[in-house]
Amino acid sequence: MDTSKNYEGMFFTAETQRRREKILFCFNNSAPPTCCTFDRRRSGRLFAFVFLAWAGPALAGGPEDGLAAYNAGDYATALRLCRPLAEQGDAQAQYLLGRMHEKGRGVDRDFSAAARWYRMAAERNHHESQYRLAVAYAYGLGDLAQDDAQAIAWLRRSAEGGYKKAQKRLAQAYEEGRFGLPRDPKLAQYWRDKANAADKASRPAAAKAP
Repeated sequence: MDTSKNYEGMFFTAETQRRREKILFCFNNSAPPTCCTFDRRRSGRLFAFVFLAWAGPALAGGPEDGLAAYNAGDYATALRLCRPLAEQGDAQAQYLLGRMHEKGRGVDRDFSAAARWYRMAAERNHHESQYRLAVAYAYGLGDLAQDDAQAIAWLRRSAEGGYKKAQKRLAQAYEEGRFGLPRDPKLAQYWRDKANAADKASRPAAAKAP
């Protein structure tokens, strides 16, 4: 049986329902306090309870829920949960929207939109988004012009933030002299060592995970 329409029957007696209607009337009509003869503290608690019971399902869900939905392949739910958070400035939600646009999961594939979301998250120091934005600049994806300097700048920020994949790519760039960087074996080894150290640090945690 669908219980979604029975919240008021579950939570309110007839008397409580009358109180609720009186409270809502006063709020909606900006009536003076004398219009309602009820205890303000009790009515305030009741109004808060009514609001939370009504708004709770709409407010539920965070970036972790969006990530879980994304990983489960439920892209419609991931989009529904992440978009409002991304618009409010949540970097993880912005990153997930970038991935969805880049891969065409739950939305039309759109590299320009992906790059815009990655930039928003990257500017909030989300290291994986910094890496993705570096890739977008390296290859001129979407409406971004190919720009080696921007690619390396974002790649370096991601690597310095500890993102292992960025550290490996930066090592490769120094080793091969790519994206405008000079060949530099010492810096290549430095970033390779950083990535290897991150690998070793992550193994015990991965082994303990259920």
